[in-house]
Amino acid sequence: MPNQSDSENDTPSKKSKKYLQKYKPEWEREPDFLGWIGRCQNPYEAKCKVCNKVINIASGKESLRRHATAEKHKRNLSKGYNELHTLEATSDSDDSTTLDPDSELWGFYDKEPRNRAKCSMCGVIINRHPDTLYQHLKEEHSKVSKTLEFNDRDENYTEIIYLENPPNEKERPVKRKRREKKDQYDDLEDFGKYVVGLLKGIPEEQCTELQMSIVNLIMTAKKSVKDDDILEREESIEQVPEPTKPETEDPITHEQKETKDTREKPRKRYNELGSTDNDDHITNFGKYLTSLMKLLNKETSAEVQLNIVNLIIGTKLQCLRKTKNKFMEIQTKLLLAES
Repeated sequence: MPNQSDSENDTPSKKSKKYLQKYKPEWEREPDFLGWIGRCQNPYEAKCKVCNKVINIASGKESLRRHATAEKHKRNLSKGYNELHTLEATSDSDDSTTLDPDSELWGFYDKEPRNRAKCSMCGVIINRHPDTLYQHLKEEHSKVSKTLEFNDRDENYTEIIYLENPPNEKERPVKRKRREKKDQYDDLEDFGKYVVGLLKGIPEEQCTELQMSIVNLIMTAKKSVKDDDILEREESIEQVPEPTKPETEDPITHEQKETKDTREKPRKRYNELGSTDNDDHITNFGKYLTSLMKLLNKETSAEVQLNIVNLIIGTKLQCLRKTKNKFMEIQTKLLLAES
């Protein structure tokens, strides 16, 4: 029977895992690394700020200590301290600083004594000079530095030159486009013809009342319109010329008079049956209506046109109902007479 110790020796021994050291921000506050150590994008590396060198720290902090004892690092560090002491000698009070108090950089730093500033994100204490503060954000907190408008001295600047107009040059007045107004007037001409077509066929008495109502409707709308261009519209209206009678007429012979009377008999007879004179009167009213509509602006004109059409259509419907009622009365009387 095998011994218990033999069975223990037979079990494979567990492999020990190698520990990789990551960068820790608290190292920056240790006396051995204060002022020269910084973070890199690789968590297993650290950066010496005075030597501008990347150090592998996966094996531990000993690599940092070895770098600190190097002669080159000591020379660079002492050189940096001399520059720092010179800067502090010229500006050593809390109030003396080359950074604008309203600068957006103060959103990432806290003010410290002896002209220093403490980073609110990593806790490192550095000089309060604007270039130093911005350089720290750019190297250690690159995502934040992209949002800042501050630029360091190594970056290029673009000079912007603003050109002004020559003093003697005068602004040209903007001419109004007359095409839109011409199209609007063409639409009003068409509307006037449409109204003439609607008025024809309405009895003369109702037609006259309609014309008066339409004119009152336009004048009421014109009074309510407050438009700066109304004077210009009034000047551009084409006035409808009134027919003028000749001052002197040639003498007419007896034969010519008989011929003229013969030609006018059918026309007089037609006037009694129809309304040729009334049609001419309606046509002239359509031209007058167009002239009045040109006094209104576009929006008011559209509203008035709708009201005019509704007024005419309503009157025509009333006339049709009256005609229908009269026809029914006549038909009823005829039926009663036959019975």
